[in-house]
Amino acid sequence: MTLLDFPILVGHLEMDGSGHARIVVDRDNLNIPEYLESQSDVHFQALQASKFSWDALPRGVATTGSVTRAGADGTIKLANIHVVRLQDNSGLVLFINTAHAVFDGIGYCTFVNRWAEIAKWMHSGDTTTRELPVVQVFVQDREFATEIVIDTRPRLDGLRTAKYMGNAVFAGCLTNSLESMTGGINACSLVLVARRVRQLVRHIGAPYIGQLFDTLNNDPSRFMCPLAQDITRMPAVVSNQSRFELYKADFGSGIPAWVSPIEIQFPHYVAIIPVHPSIGGYGIHITMSRKAMASILCNKFWMNTVDLVY
Repeated sequence: MTLLDFPILVGHLEMDGSGHARIVVDRDNLNIPEYLESQSDVHFQALQASKFSWDALPRGVATTGSVTRAGADGTIKLANIHVVRLQDNSGLVLFINTAHAVFDGIGYCTFVNRWAEIAKWMHSGDTTTRELPVVQVFVQDREFATEIVIDTRPRLDGLRTAKYMGNAVFAGCLTNSLESMTGGINACSLVLVARRVRQLVRHIGAPYIGQLFDTLNNDPSRFMCPLAQDITRMPAVVSNQSRFELYKADFGSGIPAWVSPIEIQFPHYVAIIPVHPSIGGYGIHITMSRKAMASILCNKFWMNTVDLVY
């Protein structure tokens, strides 16, 4: 039933002759999302004891990676679902992936929460239902360039009034000298960076966004091909997902005990995510090299600010 609200998920991702990607929904050739179920010998209590470490999760939970690829049948699925039932029916792990070409994080959460809403409604037997109302980092010369990923919905009237659920993110570029980072991390340095980020975000509006899309539409291949080549070589990617409604989904047995991105999103990846409402604060999901992680764990300012989960 949820796919009736999100028919785009049964479409095919195609490229036209001008280099534009498009999603085509063909009623005679639906691209049904991948849905898998499996049984695990891992008990929920074991996951809970490990603080939901990825090392403790059943193998093969994540059926996709961070880059969209064609499956065994040669088709790119726009949604991949894997339900893993834990030992003795003690719980389950639900893996949900949607292509970024379809949704950004807000659209993803809307899809998951709508699915949960319908599942809970069906489970209860009720006859009524409610209406639905990243930072990429590069080093070049002596500058540290940061792309701040921004949600354009509040900045474009048409998207805001239409309650747009597609991919509405936009990147603005911020540069800092490498010398400015040699003093270490402290409250003062964080305030200076936060102020510059806020100034950048405030500058992004409809005229600025329109100029970029005019450039993209004129020659999409020349702009996007170098970007696609650089994605796997990024020094770091930081994604602020702290406002995503990841703990709203209730399929009928309560909200999730734990939500996380996939174990390795990119070689160097940081996600700022909400945590369970009973805990408070935010979660920082980090994937780094051993050398970089060792430096983080030795940083007194950082370790005095956070609690190490796993």
